[in-house]
Amino acid sequence: MLFILFYFKIYPLQEVQAYIFGMNQPMACKWIQRLTPCLDKALGYKYKVELSDRKVSDLEDILKETSLEFIIDGTERPV
Repeated sequence: MLFILFYFKIYPLQEVQAYIFGMNQPMACKWIQRLTPCLDKALGYKYKVELSDRKVSDLEDILKETSLEFIIDGTERPV
């Protein structure tokens, strides 16, 4: 449980996660994939509702509906 909670709280690289828990990166990847559904099930339906699906089409619709202006604030200086 600590392994997967640590991963989602800190979200380190899998190499770092593997080093901390004494395994190699492919093994850490397998454990993350194996434990993520268990965590989702343990947290229940409420957790699933809080996580939004991120789709490009949704973002495009939102940007079409709103009038967003972007300003780049920066200065130029010789390097």
